[in-house]
Amino acid sequence: MNRELLDEIVACLPEERTHFHYFADRFALGLLAEHGRAVDGLTTRAARQGRFAALLNKPTVKEALSGCGHARVDPEHLLNWGLERSMAFLLALDHWGHHTEQGWYQTSRPGFNLVLQLNFTASQTRALERLGNGFAGLFNFDIHPVSKPADRRYRETLAWSRIDLDLDTNEALIEEVQSDWVRDVRDALPANGQAQNPWEAAVQTVVDRHFPGVLRWWHEAMLWASIWFIRCELGMRDIYFHDYETGVALKNIRYSRPPRSLYTRLPRRFCMTPSSMGPSFLYRGGRARRVLKRLPNPRFYRLELEEQGNARQCA
Repeated sequence: MNRELLDEIVACLPEERTHFHYFADRFALGLLAEHGRAVDGLTTRAARQGRFAALLNKPTVKEALSGCGHARVDPEHLLNWGLERSMAFLLALDHWGHHTEQGWYQTSRPGFNLVLQLNFTASQTRALERLGNGFAGLFNFDIHPVSKPADRRYRETLAWSRIDLDLDTNEALIEEVQSDWVRDVRDALPANGQAQNPWEAAVQTVVDRHFPGVLRWWHEAMLWASIWFIRCELGMRDIYFHDYETGVALKNIRYSRPPRSLYTRLPRRFCMTPSSMGPSFLYRGGRARRVLKRLPNPRFYRLELEEQGNARQCA
């Protein structure tokens, strides 16, 4: 998208940072809630016949739905369930891209992406700064679209997503989900669970005390935050996510390819449907259209909340 549209979107959103809560598999509750809203009511019986059926097998969902029977499921019940066990984060916005340059920024088309940051709270950020003896941004690479220590309300960034969108077609494409923090923390942790030096021991202690479980579910938290933000803050309904090979080609990634699982297993966990067509704004011309025409089997993932489908799409 162009920078003017991006600035207009950001200006229309709340200036204060948005609180976001997450625990393992909370995305499943959120997807079922949004699906229920989209189809104007949902029962567990109906859910078992649709593409979101596999979500009902998750222990978290079973616990949240216990006692509901075959009655309609209240979306607010699902969205508010289990908040006492969740970890708090802050969502913040940034931008990424260039008016004409595309390659280095790894955008599917020239222009800008909206960046959604999943940031830690002030207390979590202070714990990390104590670990680094006052150094801020210990586990982030500052040329990436992360919160910077010079920001007015700096908070360490866990992860971010990049989003391209078109208000006229009501389509959004999640370009990537990524985390420097997770990679760098994993590199700093003991390889075999036994710390070999004081630094590894200190990192392990901080992670266990302040960030339990984050290394396991950060990617699902980031993708669910992105979907929630696109639907509930931007009011957009048609959401796409990159397939691995098609995304690499469109974004012209030649080196340091992203983890394949983020663009294969992750969207399938979210019951996203494979599609040979992506958002229509990629087909208007330019390099994106040429790349898609050259690919033998271009593929995207599409989140379909309104229609019922085959439950086997969800894994």
